[in-house]
Amino acid sequence: MFLQKSVLNVFFMVFFAVFSVAIKPAFSHPHAWIDLKTEPIFNDAGNMTGLRQFWLFDDFYSAFVMEDMPKASDGLYDQKALDELARMNLQNLEEYHYFTVIKANEKPLKLGKVTNFKTFMEGNRLAMEFDVPLKTATSPEKELIDYQVYDPGYYIEILHFKSDDAITLPEDGRCVYNLIPPAPPKEMSLLAAGLDRNQTAEDGFGAYFAETVALTCE
Repeated sequence: MFLQKSVLNVFFMVFFAVFSVAIKPAFSHPHAWIDLKTEPIFNDAGNMTGLRQFWLFDDFYSAFVMEDMPKASDGLYDQKALDELARMNLQNLEEYHYFTVIKANEKPLKLGKVTNFKTFMEGNRLAMEFDVPLKTATSPEKELIDYQVYDPGYYIEILHFKSDDAITLPEDGRCVYNLIPPAPPKEMSLLAAGLDRNQTAEDGFGAYFAETVALTCE
């Protein structure tokens, strides 16, 4: 029923190794957290071309990654090293479609490769911002668009910030959104509580714990 290879083994390779050694055996998913902001990207014709995302990593991962990160002469972390870390993370995430699902009329849309990204520190937490492009632009006026950002194995919990700017839409007011919180069945919550950090559930398990952003545009 369970797969031994976790998505986190690919995305947080170094983090996972230290986590496994430093902490006694523990149960329940998730084991890592990302605070999220999203912004649908539109072209001049009003079609959606992608999804801009802002990820703020949890304190534990941030502290470990930054422990040996080189610093520049001004005492700040070296930006080239930060950029290389983001590049590697995104390269590993590509196989998993950047944990992103965008649908039009309930059908998943094909995603392109992330090329536009930046990374920086926000306080003591590592942040990454990047654009996930759609291979083909889609009209939010003609189709029902919704999207989710989640780890398929639910090793990482990804939820929007509890703030007014967690989801940004064009200022022209032609679009509104509905943020639908996850409502996993009780049996899925119990299953997540019983998984240890060396396990990941069947494909699609993480979708039960994903938020859905539904767009309506005129």
